[in-house]
Amino acid sequence: MPTGLSTPCCVLRQSTNAGCLWPNTAIAEAADYYRRKGPEDRLARALVMHGAVLSERGDAEGAMFAYKEAEPLLERSGDLEQLGLLNTRIGELYQTSAVNDSAALARYCRALECFEKAKHHDHQMTTYLSIAKMLFVLDSADNNAIPYLEKGLSMAEAEHDTLSMLSAYSLYAFKEQNTANLVKLVKKAEQLYDGIPAPGPMETDILNSIYYCCAELFINSDKPDSARMFLNCIRMRDEVDSLGYYTVMADFYEREDNTKKATEYLRTANNMTLRILKEGYDSRLVEIEKKYDNDILSERLKIARNRILALTALLLLAVTVSLIIYLAARNRAGKRELALRDAVNDLQSLRADLLSKRNEAEQLQSVIHEKETALGNLKKQIETEENRHNHEAKEIRILRESLVSKVSSNQELLSVNAEMLSMAKTLADICYVYEGSPNMPGKVEDVLKSTLSDKSTSDKIQKMFELAYPGFMDSLSKEYPSLNDSDRKLTALVCCGFTPNTASIIMGTGVQSLNARKYRLARKMGLDGRISTFLKKRLSEYNLQTSQHAES
Repeated sequence: MPTGLSTPCCVLRQSTNAGCLWPNTAIAEAADYYRRKGPEDRLARALVMHGAVLSERGDAEGAMFAYKEAEPLLERSGDLEQLGLLNTRIGELYQTSAVNDSAALARYCRALECFEKAKHHDHQMTTYLSIAKMLFVLDSADNNAIPYLEKGLSMAEAEHDTLSMLSAYSLYAFKEQNTANLVKLVKKAEQLYDGIPAPGPMETDILNSIYYCCAELFINSDKPDSARMFLNCIRMRDEVDSLGYYTVMADFYEREDNTKKATEYLRTANNMTLRILKEGYDSRLVEIEKKYDNDILSERLKIARNRILALTALLLLAVTVSLIIYLAARNRAGKRELALRDAVNDLQSLRADLLSKRNEAEQLQSVIHEKETALGNLKKQIETEENRHNHEAKEIRILRESLVSKVSSNQELLSVNAEMLSMAKTLADICYVYEGSPNMPGKVEDVLKSTLSDKSTSDKIQKMFELAYPGFMDSLSKEYPSLNDSDRKLTALVCCGFTPNTASIIMGTGVQSLNARKYRLARKMGLDGRISTFLKKRLSEYNLQTSQHAES
């Protein structure tokens, strides 16, 4: 949440030994009451509920504070089930907010000890799977997770818990590196999924993740047909599933060295990611605006309550004043009666105002309750979407890093362009300064020689040619093994279309000497005609083969 809008709520928090509480919630008031009056078991439950409220509001620090205050109370009470659930919630906070996987794993292990002592099989099953998942996150090659995974799966099969069984299968798929075993695992998962009368989105997401693991493994095993088969099995339900599909397809075509297709799929995945993130940010902004409106309504309710208290005090003051007037003016019956009538009229007016303010306060409280309910629903939806986005964003970052590493290979092109631009600027300055002067041709020749005759220039031009026509020079060298480095540099200059004057400057020789070297090179390659004509024809054939390969 943006700090600018969350600061007012943080200011209301009480940072004392009593814990970080939100005074504008009933559960916070209840926790404060049980802290002062007891008993401890109710205080522990109130703190756990209070931590859950803070966690839903996005205050992970406050939720952790409340949970840790409740932990020793539950230990003293001996409620092992609630203590295990508390450790599970703390582990989830470490995993999602604090990003401390080791601490989360320790909490899950403590929760498992509590559930085993309490003999609560359902919680044991889910905790076994959570521990296995955390061990895989810490080290995917760690075999210590297998016993926990096997226990969790066996308990899920005994309880016929299809969701937990599918979760266990997905963890096996993440670990499995043998294609045959993975195919058997997929068949089990599909049979289990088909046996569900009405599979929900969670079951579908888990089955899709298994398909993704299969596609990735077959891609890495150079089995594109099998990988494509599993990709086609993915059940597309929303943009998140489509994003995973396009991401794997980009990896698929990259393995096949089809850069064009891989780039198209990766671009589609990036655009879809940006769109999903934008929708998430827009919904987050709406949530913040509603929360801000809720704070305004709360402030107005406080003002209304203060007014009611002030009117009540004023009413009491009026009654007191009326009584004093009545006692003091008892001998003046007429004046006292008139004053009493005036006081009664004032009291009736104040009472009407009081009733009106009470009605307004009740209406405001009803609106606040509706806003809080809507806000809670929006928070749950956003947390679900954020978890999915984090998982997909991690895969996008891996692909983006791969593309950035490829882009770095084009630095040679940028370097040559920079040197050419610098030389052009220097020539322009010379023409401007020495225009009409007989020294201008000499100055221009000096600049050309100082820039183009540098050995790094010819090396960069050769690298640039190899980047533009990958494999062309290697193929030529295999066909004519007698070519040396100087011959290959001359070949690159001729293929790039440099004039004899420019090529002679780059090679550091005269035009006649360059023509002689070209003639010797043609004879060395066994050509009857000119070397430039031969290379032009070879480049045309290369371009034709490249275009045909791209179309196929």
